[in-house]
Amino acid sequence: MAARKPRASARAAPADTAAAGALKLDGLLGLVGYNIRRADIFMHQHFARTVNRHAIRPADFAVMTLIGASARATQADIAAALSIKRPNLVGLILRLEHRGLLAREVSKLDRRNHVLSLTAEGRRLLARVRRMVRDQDRRVTQCWTDAERGRLIGLLQRLYAPGNGRVKQA
Repeated sequence: MAARKPRASARAAPADTAAAGALKLDGLLGLVGYNIRRADIFMHQHFARTVNRHAIRPADFAVMTLIGASARATQADIAAALSIKRPNLVGLILRLEHRGLLAREVSKLDRRNHVLSLTAEGRRLLARVRRMVRDQDRRVTQCWTDAERGRLIGLLQRLYAPGNGRVKQA
């Protein structure tokens, strides 16, 4: 019979613990993408805690917000505005429709498109969640002045703006 390998200790050795606490993040902290991703994770965690009882995800909120603000919005319009692939948007739309939060109808102008609208329940839920998200957004970013917050939003929007011609592919 083969000899058993010794079990790994459940506790980390002191050297391992010291190494984990001494990780050097310098190579990451200077990268915009790393910092945006860390901020995104942080914001998503707070979003989830804020609206958890309503079972709304950030993408649901974004889609509902656009539909609520745009009469005659189509799935193609929403997909383009949020940079979501149309096939990926279909599942999200179906889930919201199944919950009774939005309705789809075939466009009278172009039968290939579906026009989206919020139901009465969808409008009520969006109004409630929008207030919660706005308050949460302000609470989480209270470490900034209004000017800093505005400057950051402007910089981020400029980064992902359509036609950002400064980005060159390697």
